[in-house]
Amino acid sequence: MAEARTEVAKNIAFYKAEKNYDSLYSYIQFEGSFKLNNGNKNLAVKKAEKLTEEIKKYANPHYVVEAITELGWIYDDAGKHQEAYNLLNTAIPFAQKNTKPNNTDLASLEYRQGFYASKLGDFPLAKSHYLKALKMLIKTGQPDYVFYNQVYNALGGMMWQEAKLDSTKYYFQEAVKVLEKTDETDIMNRFYRPALVKMNLAVLWNALGKNQEAIAISEESIAGFQEYINRSTDEARTYKARNHQCVVIDNMAAFYNTLGEYSRSQELIEYSFLQKKKLFDENDINIIISNIILAEAKTASRDFEGAAKNADTALLLLKSSGSADLYWEAAALSTRATIYEHAEDIENAALYYEKARIVYQKTMGNTYTKDFLDNILEYSLFAAKNGKKEKALALANETYNFTHNGDFKNTLQEFYHTTNLAQVHYLLKNYREAERFSDEALRFNILGENGKISTTDSILSQYRKPQALLINAASKYYLAENKNPFLLKELLQQIEEGISILDQRKKIITNHEDVTLLITENEELLNFAEKLRLELYQTTKDPQYLDKLIALHESSIYNRIRSRLNLRDNVRFKHIPQEILARENILKNKMKSSLNDSENSSLSSFFEASDNWENFLDSLKQNFPKYFKMRYATLEESLNDLQQKIPENTTVVRYIFIEDQLYAFVVSPSIKKMMRLYLELNFHPISTKSILEL
Repeated sequence: MAEARTEVAKNIAFYKAEKNYDSLYSYIQFEGSFKLNNGNKNLAVKKAEKLTEEIKKYANPHYVVEAITELGWIYDDAGKHQEAYNLLNTAIPFAQKNTKPNNTDLASLEYRQGFYASKLGDFPLAKSHYLKALKMLIKTGQPDYVFYNQVYNALGGMMWQEAKLDSTKYYFQEAVKVLEKTDETDIMNRFYRPALVKMNLAVLWNALGKNQEAIAISEESIAGFQEYINRSTDEARTYKARNHQCVVIDNMAAFYNTLGEYSRSQELIEYSFLQKKKLFDENDINIIISNIILAEAKTASRDFEGAAKNADTALLLLKSSGSADLYWEAAALSTRATIYEHAEDIENAALYYEKARIVYQKTMGNTYTKDFLDNILEYSLFAAKNGKKEKALALANETYNFTHNGDFKNTLQEFYHTTNLAQVHYLLKNYREAERFSDEALRFNILGENGKISTTDSILSQYRKPQALLINAASKYYLAENKNPFLLKELLQQIEEGISILDQRKKIITNHEDVTLLITENEELLNFAEKLRLELYQTTKDPQYLDKLIALHESSIYNRIRSRLNLRDNVRFKHIPQEILARENILKNKMKSSLNDSENSSLSSFFEASDNWENFLDSLKQNFPKYFKMRYATLEESLNDLQQKIPENTTVVRYIFIEDQLYAFVVSPSIKKMMRLYLELNFHPISTKSILEL
């Protein structure tokens, strides 16, 4: 390191003596190197600033622009995004003095100002800069395909922020096309830039419901950045490549979270967070982002105390950060609102939801990103649950109208926000409107024309369909004056379709705590199924409805027992070879430790462990079906042979709450009946989680 510093100082002195200031701009990156300055960022910035000032006095205007641009990157790496943006304004007069025909100096400055504006969360300003850069670049007639790739990729990101998905796809595809015309011997063109485009494309595929493709292309992106890191000697770009890897990992965590794999999602975010801590200062925006998305992950897994700590940390750091980022401030406020809502702090929840909406609107203008839409969706449901009728309907109609007219039309977002409007009406007891909009949601062709879709993509596409089925069935139920068996059977059929979708989601969840969360999230659907089966049993006296009611109830309890059972490693199972159980434990532990085993931000061990676990489950299902069924099977199990398994002179009693009514299910080898029990008014129902007596 000392030798490198000496060599840099020697070369700088030589060029100054020769008055060759045009060649000095390439040494700004070394003067401003954090590594060569022993991690002292302030010292690095000051040295880079000093050299830049000398270059400005004596160098050709083009090289002054290059020098100021280099200094901007150093500001950016130090977290000084606003300073970097302002700095580039000082380069414009020099760019205007460049008399070389068809030069790209001004276009380059516009592009980089767009980059810093996006870092600050001012996406309308960033888009304006990027469009000017593209117009200027085209005007020069220069076949600078690397520059075209950068501008197209950036514009794709801006179109994504504006929810213009067709335009997003167009610009990302153009970015890929021009890369084919670049020099492949340059490792930036061979590895770094393709990885960057793939990182962005993954987010687009996920938004379009192509989750499997999004995860696959994310793996390719991580590998591409790693190939670049392994070969590069450019400190600044290697630094950015490591940061991009963390962004890809954060995105993948969001993809897994959507599928209900909350544990895997949180593990990825925590791993990424650990990598970022090695790269950035505590108040850097990348650290702030990790706190926000970790708070979101913990909220999904119902660790509200942990979520609150991360969200509060993010908001505190945003206040002290050198450069405010409105977009992520809005995300932090929205997440904190959700946490307050779960804590039943209605006043603060309302305050933070509204703050988030205002900040989102400030940064996005009159358009909506997926995150902004999600924020309004959550806000509308919160308002509906708390009797704020006008606010709830205004918000739900706002996103419904947007997703039915813009680029989100005919995408999952249209379906989600149609379902949300139905749910808001349902919560407000506007059952006629709830039925109308849930009908519209259920008519939506989620799978597309071909109807072919992978298992995980199908799960993503149908993520909210059980909710639409529940709203539709429940609305019809409460509107009906005559709740006859024909109607009840029709409604039950809808609810059972929703349960089958939950079963499909469960197939790809590898963590048993996530299964419990899946049941908890859809408790209203399962409870309504019990209610319909009870009423059908009472009106038809058909025992199949009673059997299925008890089966569903017992299965939900059994899944909780199964989760606790899986936390113990000292349980033995008869008829299962010891080597199978040993391999099961090894693969489980490997899944948990794979991220810790990963080195240099490579996730190859994580992906390998995930594939091995899924292959093991497939083999287990085929070779040991009874064991698979006991440990990993569906949400609802049949109890048709229950009476045959009860010993003589034995009666089993199960107490069940359906809505606010308590029932006793009584069964022996010879009898099976359901009895309603009448309670004192001051009786408080006990959670079924604690009722396990026989």
